[in-house]
Amino acid sequence: MARRLLGLLIGAFLVLVCNPSVAALLAERTPLHTLDWRIFLSLSAYHFYLSEPLTPIGQEIGWRGYALPRLQNRFGPIWASVLVGLTWAGFMLPALSLVQMWPIRGILVYAMALIALSIEMTFAMNLSGSSIIVVVAMNTLASAQSGYLAHGLIEHSHPRTHWELIAAASNLLVPAVLV
Repeated sequence: MARRLLGLLIGAFLVLVCNPSVAALLAERTPLHTLDWRIFLSLSAYHFYLSEPLTPIGQEIGWRGYALPRLQNRFGPIWASVLVGLTWAGFMLPALSLVQMWPIRGILVYAMALIALSIEMTFAMNLSGSSIIVVVAMNTLASAQSGYLAHGLIEHSHPRTHWELIAAASNLLVPAVLV
């Protein structure tokens, strides 16, 4: 129970605090003076729907309940996370390219974000003793905030040119520190 709670706390911290903060800090010219840190306390920054946890349950049973333990035994946690992230991105590809008509660059940025999130999820899941609850919660929280926190942090500031690309690349910074 304590390990599961630790995994939940670390996972929520990574998804809700680290990822948007790092993105905003790197995308902003003068971050310490202009970022709106009150966004973390605003309920409007979280778009949580009651059906939100239902989708990750089915996905995470397959991705991290079945595939990840077997891949970790063979390739270790980092490469297993990358493989699961790539598979996850490939699974999402039809929805991104056909339904939402995303450009190739957007799809690549999204795939990079999923690989980064996959590494973070593996870290939290391993901390928790392989609890699926942790990764379902992380997936749900990532969907609920999906960029709203980072946008809210820099909303009234002066972001750098191409801040979206900077923020997307920053997704890899948190997993790099974890590794």
